[in-house]
Amino acid sequence: MVNAALGSDLGAPQQTLNGTVTVCTYQGPKAGQVIVRFQTGDNATTFAAGRKAFDANHEPTKDYPGFADEAYTNTLGSGSLMLNTLVARQGSTEILVTSKASFASEQKLEQQLFSRL
Repeated sequence: MVNAALGSDLGAPQQTLNGTVTVCTYQGPKAGQVIVRFQTGDNATTFAAGRKAFDANHEPTKDYPGFADEAYTNTLGSGSLMLNTLVARQGSTEILVTSKASFASEQKLEQQLFSRL
């Protein structure tokens, strides 16, 4: 599902569990590293705090209107070193995707993941 949505060449994920957070890290020859992070028990307040942490870490965010209950983006780097991050909250679940793919591709993946939860 991840490869189809992102147009990537990723291998099997490495999964890390930490309470309400699950992080899946993928690696691919062309795609590089891709991170898919799930957090449960989220709400508008904790989502805003997560966004504030991005901004405080000199990783400026932008609103991503019209997706899920709320969403924002971040871009780091440029050219072949550019990484996009889309973070969205639907109900009490937050999904973050960081990859070289476009925000539209990351949204497609997150929509598929939200629909399976």
